[in-house]
Amino acid sequence: MALKGHGIIAVLKRLNPILRGWANYFRIGVSKKAFKSIDHWMFKRCVRYVKSTHPTKSWKWCRSKYWGKLNRQSNDQWVFGDRSTGRYLLKFSWTPIRRHVLVKGASSPDDPTLKEYWIRRQERKVRDLPSRLTSLARSQKGLCIHCGTSLYNGEELHTHHHRPKSEGGTSARKNLRLVHLFCHQQTHRA
Repeated sequence: MALKGHGIIAVLKRLNPILRGWANYFRIGVSKKAFKSIDHWMFKRCVRYVKSTHPTKSWKWCRSKYWGKLNRQSNDQWVFGDRSTGRYLLKFSWTPIRRHVLVKGASSPDDPTLKEYWIRRQERKVRDLPSRLTSLARSQKGLCIHCGTSLYNGEELHTHHHRPKSEGGTSARKNLRLVHLFCHQQTHRA
C-alpha cells in the first residue's frame, strides 16, 4: 500500500477524490450491490491500515478512535475517519444511483421542433455539478455567460469573478459566473 505509514488525514485526502470519481462514474448502472460490496472491501482495508498503524492497541480502542457516526447526513455508525477533525472516508453506498435517460428515437439537437426537449435534457445535467456550482448554473439557465451556449458540452467549467478581485470584487456568489474554460481564458485575454 502506497499510503502505509502515512497519517489518517493523508489517507483521506488521497482516497476520497478517487472514491468520489469512481462512484460518480458508475452510478448510472445497476451498481447498488457492487457499491455495497466495495464498501465492505474498503472496510477490511481500513481495518488492515489501523492494525498496521497501531499493532499493540485493542480492537475496542481502534474502533473508538477511527470509526463512528462521522457523517452527520447518515446514520451509519461505521464511518472511517479522524474524529478530531471530523474528516471521513466516503462510502460508495452513499452515492445515489441515477439512471442514464436514453434520447427519444432519432431526436436531434438540430431539430428546431425539439428545442424544449433538449433544454429540459440539458437542465438535468445540473445535478452532476458540485453543490457549490449548482445554484450558479441554475441562475444562468445552464448557459455560459460568455458564449451563450450550454455549460454541459463536456468542457471544463470555471468560476469567473464578474467584478475582478483586483478591482475590489469578492468571491461572494453574486459576483461569480460560471463559464467554459476556453471562454474564461478569452475573457482574461481581452
